[in-house]
Amino acid sequence: MGRITLVAVLTVVGVACADQHEADEVTAPSIVLPLEPESARDWTLYVTAVEDDAGRPRVRSERDVTFATGDRYPESVVVDLIQIVRGRCGASDESVTLTVDEVTGPGATALGGGRVRLTAPAAPSDVVVRGRIEGDVGEITRASCGVLESAADFVLTVHQRATPVTGLQLRTHGPCGPEPLYLAGAPLSPATFAPLDDAGEPFAPINAAPDAMVDLTVTSSTGADVVLAGDPRPENLRLPAGGVSVAGPAGEALTLRVVDLADVDALELSFHSLEGPMEPGARLDGEAVVGVDRIRVTHRPLTALGEALCSDLPAGAVQLEAVTPGTCAVRATPDEGDLATVQTLDDGACGVEWSAPALAGGAGLGGAFTVELVNTEALLPAGD
Repeated sequence: MGRITLVAVLTVVGVACADQHEADEVTAPSIVLPLEPESARDWTLYVTAVEDDAGRPRVRSERDVTFATGDRYPESVVVDLIQIVRGRCGASDESVTLTVDEVTGPGATALGGGRVRLTAPAAPSDVVVRGRIEGDVGEITRASCGVLESAADFVLTVHQRATPVTGLQLRTHGPCGPEPLYLAGAPLSPATFAPLDDAGEPFAPINAAPDAMVDLTVTSSTGADVVLAGDPRPENLRLPAGGVSVAGPAGEALTLRVVDLADVDALELSFHSLEGPMEPGARLDGEAVVGVDRIRVTHRPLTALGEALCSDLPAGAVQLEAVTPGTCAVRATPDEGDLATVQTLDDGACGVEWSAPALAGGAGLGGAFTVELVNTEALLPAGD
C-alpha cells in the first residue's frame, strides 16, 4: 500500500473511527485502528532478591523498558509503583505502600509517593529508583529469596532505551500456524500486532497501550466491507472472506488469509464439568464430585481447507438442542468463552444434539452427546 493511498484512507475513515463509541458497528472497505498513546502506567515491583543492608532488609528489582519514538508517541511516561509481587518467592501483596526517595538517571524524576517520570533516552541507559516499602509485607521463606518480614528499602533498576518503529509483526497464539488462517465474520483473536524496533525485533512500547501499540490500517483485498464491532482493537474486527492487508506506520503491509464459514471442514465439540473434559457416556455424580449444575460446551481447534483455523466460530454458527428436556436444557446465553452451556435439571440421561448447517460447503456438520446424571440435587446452582 503506497503512502498516498494510506493517507487517503486515514482521512476518509478517521471520522468513522472517532464516532465508533457512539455507533454499534463500523463497516468500510478500509478501517483504521489508531495507536493509543499512553503517558501513565501502574507498575508492580517484582522482587529479584532480598539482601541485608546493614541490618535492614533491602529488595532488589530490575525492569526493561523500551520507548517508541515518533510524532504520536509520548516522550515521557509517569509510572506509579502500586504493589509488590514476590514472584516465585510468594504471592502478590497489595497491602503495602511504596514511596520513592531518590531517582538517578537521564531524564528521570521523582514526583512524590511511588511515582516516577521516565523520559525516552537518547541512548540506552539505566535509571535507579530508591525508596521504601511499608506495611504488612509478609515473609519470604525460600533460601534463594531471603527473608522479608516487615518494612524494607528497595532499589529498582530500570534498563531503558528508545527506538523508532520500523515494521510490523503479527503474533498469534493457540492453534495458529506459520501462515495464519482466519474465519470470515469471526473475531480476530487471538492476535497481536507488534511494532518492530531498529533491529527488526518485536517490542512492546511503554508509551503505548498494550492492545493498541501502533497505527493499523486494515483493507479488504476484495473490496468487501471490514467490520469493526466495538472499540478499535483487533479482537473487535470481523474480516471478509478473501483476505485483508494490514498496514503499519512504516508502510509495510501484512496479508491475512480469510476463508468463509462454508470452508470449515471439521468441527468437534467438547463437554466439560468442573473436573475437566467429559467423554460421551460419562457419568456425572453430584455426590462424588464438587461441582455446579452446568456443563460447559466448547469446540476444539477448527480446520478449514485442511488447515488449522486461528478463529473461533461466530455466534449462531452452531445450534444445540437438548433432546432430553426433563434432565437438562441448553442455556440461551453461555458463559464467556464457551460455545454453549447445558444446565442439569434431574437425574437420568442428558442428551444434546448439535448442528452447524453452514459448514462443509453447506452440507453441514453435526453430532450428538449423552452423559448420565446422578444425584443432581447435590450439584450447586452456578450462580451461588
